[in-house]
Amino acid sequence: MPISQSALDDVLHHVVHKLEAYQAQQRSPNVKPRPFVLGLSGMQGSGKSTWAQSLADALQTRHRAKVVVLSLDDLYHTHEALVRIRLTNASNVLLHHRGQPGTHDEALAERFFEAVAAGGVVAVPAFDKSRVCGEGDRAPVSEWQCVTGEPPIDVLIFEGWCVGFQALSEAELERKWDEARRQQQTPDAAEELPSTAVLREHPLEHLQTINENLGRYNTNFLGPARFDYLVHLDTQKLANVYRWRLQQEHALREAKGTGMTDEEVVQFVRVYMPAYELYLERLQKEPFIPHSTEKGQGNTQLRVILDEDRKIVCMEEI
Repeated sequence: MPISQSALDDVLHHVVHKLEAYQAQQRSPNVKPRPFVLGLSGMQGSGKSTWAQSLADALQTRHRAKVVVLSLDDLYHTHEALVRIRLTNASNVLLHHRGQPGTHDEALAERFFEAVAAGGVVAVPAFDKSRVCGEGDRAPVSEWQCVTGEPPIDVLIFEGWCVGFQALSEAELERKWDEARRQQQTPDAAEELPSTAVLREHPLEHLQTINENLGRYNTNFLGPARFDYLVHLDTQKLANVYRWRLQQEHALREAKGTGMTDEEVVQFVRVYMPAYELYLERLQKEPFIPHSTEKGQGNTQLRVILDEDRKIVCMEEI
């Protein structure tokens, strides 16, 4: 679904304000210039890839910025490694397909960010989801986009469904799991979409594995220190994730004559629900990037709340 010009302008206003303040700081003596890193977090079907590219295009055409976009999806392990992960974790359905923390190449991510910081030629990783009969595989390096260091990169937009998520302590993870297990399942007869409360269906040790992987991500490449500002595409009703993803797949089937069935889409989305139950609340209430009075940066996160049609209901900076 295309983004309206007014919606894009509203979000861009916040991003440009932070970018200009950041660039002013970068002109200070003894500061080694590096790109402004914009995180873009969004649920499945929220349109985060479209938002990332639209923001990049606007920054380039209206503000003459040199922008690179990287998706978390492009950091997946190779198909061979993903198969190995699945077999090694045969009982953990959360790791049977790519997507969860633990299915991305952390060494590749670190090399990419190091290259961006160094200011030379940057090869942007690419993962081709159409390879291996739709199971996906990393594209050959010869097909990656190569970005020169001259002129330097002004903005890196890093988008992904779990950008901004932070691992929980063991005690907090177990508390949330226990709470989910104790809750009574009371189906809403008026709700036509599947339940979003699926945390209770997964063994604690499987969730601990995902949490440990996320903690490692936070330390290595997906922690707050990597980012300068975060745009979080959110919704007041988590079940909209099912609706959005179903809409996307219906459009794909109309355009290409092939795609997942509705049941396959639901099963695909359900794998992500435990992470939303565990980590989303904190991201909604607390800024992922801590405020720094020394840098005078003020708010560091923009929460963009979308309705069931992906239109902006409201925005709030935190």
